[in-house]
Amino acid sequence: MAVALKKELTKTSSIYIQPIKHNDWLYIKDMIPEIHQESRYRTSKLSMLKVFDLFNTTMNDKDHFCFLAWRDDKVIGLISGYCAEHYFTEDIYAYESMFYVRPEYRKGRTALLLLRTFEKWAKDNNCVEISVGISTEIDTEKTASFYEKLKYKRSAIGLRKEILVGVGLQ
Repeated sequence: MAVALKKELTKTSSIYIQPIKHNDWLYIKDMIPEIHQESRYRTSKLSMLKVFDLFNTTMNDKDHFCFLAWRDDKVIGLISGYCAEHYFTEDIYAYESMFYVRPEYRKGRTALLLLRTFEKWAKDNNCVEISVGISTEIDTEKTASFYEKLKYKRSAIGLRKEILVGVGLQ
């Protein structure tokens, strides 16, 4: 389903975007605790093994992607996800599953460059729609505004309820 990626897709000033390569785990793994700490799962124990398995899936499954933002020789952000047919149709949809920019680079163009690269990947893979989400509960409205300026529309409401192990449901 997914098409092959060029080695380097976007390059601007000193920030450039590239698809992940096998040796990039060495750079990504240092960011994982930061990403986890800002995620909605920050109160759960981080499993680097599970994240490494996801990295391998992304490397080996043509329907998954991960792009890294680099500045000099440092990874400063990433976006990852996948494309799949929806269960109601044969149309292909693109889904973002992780989007992170290190805090010191959030006021620049890094997020925009990563998102635009994802959009190009989705178009190249004949996707009819892109779905992104905000689950960090950090600057939610500011992040939503970023997407809306790029013509993304709010389309769903996500709710969650914590289940305490050993305690009855209420």
